[in-house]
Amino acid sequence: RYNQFYGSIPKFLGSLLELKRLHIGDNRLTSTIPVALANLTKLEWFSIAQNQIQGKFPHELGSQTHLMGFNMEMNNLTGTLPKSLFNLSALQVLSFAANQLIGHLSKDAGLFLPNLQQLYMGENNFDGPLPASLSNATSLRVLTTDNNKFSGLIPLELGSLSQIRRLYLDHNMLTNVPGN
Repeated sequence: RYNQFYGSIPKFLGSLLELKRLHIGDNRLTSTIPVALANLTKLEWFSIAQNQIQGKFPHELGSQTHLMGFNMEMNNLTGTLPKSLFNLSALQVLSFAANQLIGHLSKDAGLFLPNLQQLYMGENNFDGPLPASLSNATSLRVLTTDNNKFSGLIPLELGSLSQIRRLYLDHNMLTNVPGN
């Protein structure tokens, strides 16, 4: 972190098979996320936040079963998120805020995230309804969906998130608060 790294994320990082933590955020890295990083099957924490990474998120990274923290906020990632990202049951922190991601979130987005405590997805271009399945992430304390294009009703099921401390729903196209 906080170096002067620039250029592409080195592909050789994908051969460091015992690697558990990789923090290369707060630099000037560009290009795309190398698919070779999917080889890091012991990876627990991964941050590429605050770079200039672009392109689509490789669906192969959705197979990191030990991953507890994944921060890719404040980059130039585009396209949709793969469904596999929401199957990483060890995740505690997931941030892909402040990118250029689009599309609907999977209706199953919260079904397999029992340990997720923080989900940051604000400042993108997501649209469609907020998935009611997010209520299955029962450890959730922070949920940010601000500055997107989510529409429709706020799912009544979100009221069951008993651990929630911060819920940002502002600057979307949501139409009603449950119970009104």
